[in-house]
Amino acid sequence: MVKVTPDVSIVIPFYGRLPLVRQAVTAALRQRDIVCQIVVVDDGSHEDVSELQAFVIANGGTFIRQPHGGIAAARNAGLAASAGRWVTFVDSDDVIYPSKLAVQITAMFNTETPWSCTGFDLLAPKGDIIGGDSLDFLPERFWREFCPFGSTAVIADRKVVISLGGFDVAFDRSEDWDLFIRLGDLSSPAIVSTRLYGYRLQCGNVTGRDPEKWLEAWRMLCRKHDVELTFDGYPGIEHNLPQVSSTLFHSAALAKQFARG
Repeated sequence: MVKVTPDVSIVIPFYGRLPLVRQAVTAALRQRDIVCQIVVVDDGSHEDVSELQAFVIANGGTFIRQPHGGIAAARNAGLAASAGRWVTFVDSDDVIYPSKLAVQITAMFNTETPWSCTGFDLLAPKGDIIGGDSLDFLPERFWREFCPFGSTAVIADRKVVISLGGFDVAFDRSEDWDLFIRLGDLSSPAIVSTRLYGYRLQCGNVTGRDPEKWLEAWRMLCRKHDVELTFDGYPGIEHNLPQVSSTLFHSAALAKQFARG
């Protein structure tokens, strides 16, 4: 039997929230026009993950279990197990749409760049679309000012990500932004304005928990990359969310606090 090398490795790390993880895996399995490798990494969940593990393996995926080490370490474990030319890191509560990766690969070929980002729909916890961002008006070198999307938006050349050292485990948040800065300083991304995935707004995410830790992560970014973060439009979807309670979306207030600090 001839072993087929995947076009893309889809890495999905998780810690708990098993029903959403299964939705993320199911969406990944529905990618069209490309060969995908699914790599699911359990970052030390307390729940029984045997049913999810069986589902992933039955669908040809790889399932990795490891002690809880944080999101950066979990993504790096998935990266180490990946075999595709390209790699993408999907948050476990997000849903990628069927054409996402094929469209981004085409965009990267057309622009000869090793990474791409894409617009997204913002989803309420139950999946209803309540906003989003098409990334139509990103300034030049935006990655050094603000981060208008999450990890799921990005696909990159796997060897390039490895050459950059993967995710920095010194960060327990904003580790994706740290990687985006390193990718951007290497080459501008192919920006796809079509909204190709759903970003699920969970109660407490988007800097809603432990604000001081988010502030310290941003200070670490400034020190590591010699950047001055402005947070203009950070995150890029905020202007679409007047109907969402501020208890669910804290980034703007945190950015002001960071600027005062």
